[in-house]
Amino acid sequence: MPLSDIKIRNLKPREKAYKVSDFEGLFVLVKVSGSKSWRFKYRIDGKERLLVIGDYPAVTLAKARQARDIAKAQLADGIDPSEAKQEEKRIRLEAKGQTFEKIGAAFLAKQRKEGKSAATLSKTEYHLKLANSDFVQVGIINGKTFTGIAQIISGLMAREYYRLEKKFGRTAGELNSLLMLSSELRVSPLTNDLDLGYDVDLFYGIRVAEKYDLGDGYFIAPFDEFRDYIDPSWFKDRAPDQVKARDLELFFGIAAPFRWKPEFHQVNARLRDRRPKDVPLLFHRVAAEFAELLSVVLECPITWVYDFPCVVSKTSLQLLGQHYGSGSARAGEFVGNFHDPFRKQSPASPDRVRHAVELFSKKSTTNYATVAPLIHRLAEAQRTFGRFAKEDRILDLAIIFERYFPKEKTYKKELSRNVSSLLGASNEENVQIGEDIDSFYRTRNAIVHGGKNKGDAELLKEIDQALENGFKYARALLLHSIS
Repeated sequence: MPLSDIKIRNLKPREKAYKVSDFEGLFVLVKVSGSKSWRFKYRIDGKERLLVIGDYPAVTLAKARQARDIAKAQLADGIDPSEAKQEEKRIRLEAKGQTFEKIGAAFLAKQRKEGKSAATLSKTEYHLKLANSDFVQVGIINGKTFTGIAQIISGLMAREYYRLEKKFGRTAGELNSLLMLSSELRVSPLTNDLDLGYDVDLFYGIRVAEKYDLGDGYFIAPFDEFRDYIDPSWFKDRAPDQVKARDLELFFGIAAPFRWKPEFHQVNARLRDRRPKDVPLLFHRVAAEFAELLSVVLECPITWVYDFPCVVSKTSLQLLGQHYGSGSARAGEFVGNFHDPFRKQSPASPDRVRHAVELFSKKSTTNYATVAPLIHRLAEAQRTFGRFAKEDRILDLAIIFERYFPKEKTYKKELSRNVSSLLGASNEENVQIGEDIDSFYRTRNAIVHGGKNKGDAELLKEIDQALENGFKYARALLLHSIS
């Protein structure tokens, strides 16, 4: 069973230190003193190794899992996470004496070693001379936003002020790693992930307990995964009650990561034309389609709240002296009226989330493209609210059945027979499904005719049962098509 904060807090010391596993190699070591330390066990080159992540609660469960995921990504690239951590520590120590002048000198030495021409070396020396004064700017992300040396110094001081452990060497090391990217003395990805950015679509409706890979570079994760990238105040206009109460458990993101680096430019110099970083072409479509499929699998309404393109971490922007804002975010639907401070929703079943991920990953080999519009309509029906919501849902469900069997049009007998033959496992089930669909359609006809006669009025009293059956069989049909 995966760990939770409550379970970790309740772990008591014993006569000997012991470990309690989370999953995928991550565990917490409970020492005799009562302190708790996160560790990640992994294998590289056939040998078992151990990465010490940090102590709980300074390192939260979410951060420990994030550190594990980073370590797994390093392993996939053939990098030993423990060695990478030591290298980062070495760079931080070196950074204590690092200056812009030293970075520039190292870059110039690199160009000389590569045998650059005298003209190139002369230009580099000239630009470095400007850089050691305040005559350069650093371009962020798309080259549309710039910061100067004075802003960077202010950002360095701000970062030092706000971080919990007052270690200037570490702060300087963070800034140094970003600036070395621009001078090509370091290559992406950075071990501290300051060069990591996301395109994020934010949704509301379920508690996602962990991060899931969707393939093609996309993933789904709880909002905690994006706290250093997205400030809750950015979507306060769509979720005022949740943000005010700091109740963000039902928010999750579908994201596509990217790597970026700052670029040095001389003030007033003509900038070369370059195509800005764009959101992946099908990103919003992929995010919306998976959210709708997840809504259907979990039988729960899910609402799109906001789109945040090209967000980078608060830490990176702070180090570069930049304003931490939402940029060109796009607002979705209002969800403030769904907030219930007294209801604590259980996390979404990991097995069912993984089932949705599996179905989505195989969509190119199944009938997904055909039924995707019907999945969209079913997801829409699940989040329909209002005075006549039940009637609207019944009509939407009827459309799903009719479009699933287009040849039968609205003849309920043929529809009942087709649904029962597909979903029934025995004669008894076939009969029951047929009766349920027949009852559903009689309720649907009563809605269409306005419930004017006594029989229709009686049928409308059973609308809840008709809804339950309609959702159950529509969901089963669509998932059957793509399984």
